[in-house]
Amino acid sequence: MIKIHFSKHLIHRANIRNIKLSDVKKIVLRPENMYFDSLNETKIALGKQKSQIWMVAYIKDANKIIIVTTHPIKQEQIDNRLKSKRWARLK
Repeated sequence: MIKIHFSKHLIHRANIRNIKLSDVKKIVLRPENMYFDSLNETKIALGKQKSQIWMVAYIKDANKIIIVTTHPIKQEQIDNRLKSKRWARLK
């Protein structure tokens, strides 16, 4: 089973943004959409919490997932990242 680790940065940002770590974990495990961010070389999971779309950036290897950060994101931002080819759809 893959272990999930939360970075200190993520914990800080989740507290500031008032999103539970359990909700962040759910987004990673059951994303509505997935992308690869070529700028940061992270996987991106998108999901809704509190009627807001949340972006969760993480790094995954064979044994673990390290969740790096999360923030709310607007559809326009998603579209711009896809148009610029910064993000590539994975799912």
